[in-house]
Amino acid sequence: MIRTCGTWFRKPLLYPLSYEAFFGSIRSIISVILNTDYKSTLRQSTLRLDLSAWLVSVMRAIVALPLSEKVSHLSAKQLDDLELGQSGDSVRIESFGEQLVVRKESPVNHSRLEKQYLKQLNFDHSLDFKIPKVIVPWDGTSFSMEYVSGTPLGKFLGNASISEVESLTARVSAYIKSLITSSALEPETINKNVSFNSKLASMSKVLSSSEYELVQSALLTLNKESIHIRQLIGPNHGDFSFENILINQNSGEAWILDFLDSPIETPLLDISRILMDLENGWWGWGLYPSASERLSSTLMAEVLRATCYENGVSSFEISYFKLFTALRLVPYTVKPLRMSILIELIAKELVHLSKGSK
Repeated sequence: MIRTCGTWFRKPLLYPLSYEAFFGSIRSIISVILNTDYKSTLRQSTLRLDLSAWLVSVMRAIVALPLSEKVSHLSAKQLDDLELGQSGDSVRIESFGEQLVVRKESPVNHSRLEKQYLKQLNFDHSLDFKIPKVIVPWDGTSFSMEYVSGTPLGKFLGNASISEVESLTARVSAYIKSLITSSALEPETINKNVSFNSKLASMSKVLSSSEYELVQSALLTLNKESIHIRQLIGPNHGDFSFENILINQNSGEAWILDFLDSPIETPLLDISRILMDLENGWWGWGLYPSASERLSSTLMAEVLRATCYENGVSSFEISYFKLFTALRLVPYTVKPLRMSILIELIAKELVHLSKGSK
């Protein structure tokens, strides 16, 4: 997925002279530390002060660089696809005139990226969020959009004040309500949707060799319960997650980015995806969230669920799509801690579906 550089350690900094220069500086710091006598507490303190002053001076010098120098190396280096998601698209941060742009290019699956481009270009249900402007239109293999800076929602929730959390919760709630009220109910249940059935079939094939029995149980449940799930067809982002919602705390702007094509166009995808992060801690490196992030997430989750219930979306439907979304992530999850979060989520939603009202 596209990310703002410098918002957190997973991504390269916005300001580096180059990857080589940046990591060369880190090596220099390590070298100084390794060759320092730590027997003296005073010497330790002096070293820390010297390093802090050095880092401040380096950052000031880097920020002062002209735009072309800031991105000269970034524009030539393709970002790691594994850092950016599982779509396989290449992502580059480039200079376009006097501004930074993010270029997405598909080496193989052009049609899928084109769908994502059109979804972003035509999305008009984000009154409470800004969307990066397309700078260079789709050319058959790629497109470029404006580069935006901000803090991912997950990190924001860990540091925001109560009033900031309440304000953002109101924005997200209004967004969810807009999606639901802009959608239409089809007369038939979701088991009659050809595209959705095709996705379930492909997931079953990919997950058939999974070592987790719960995964197989979840697949059976999705197929079995599909006769009870309404087709609420309408707008959605496709991957409405902590990582794709950026908050600029200086300007107060909130952005959504990295639209994803969907096997079925329904707001239930966005609802389930954001609740996975809010309720189950699925985001980032798979580390357990801080107490402040958990508290803020719980507050937002309660408000969003209330918004859903008030607008006709049931807890059963939410659990169904949370289970569906979790299973889509299983093939790409390799870290044991991350997988444990998914398995725990799957187990909880299976229980909810076995007890929930349809």
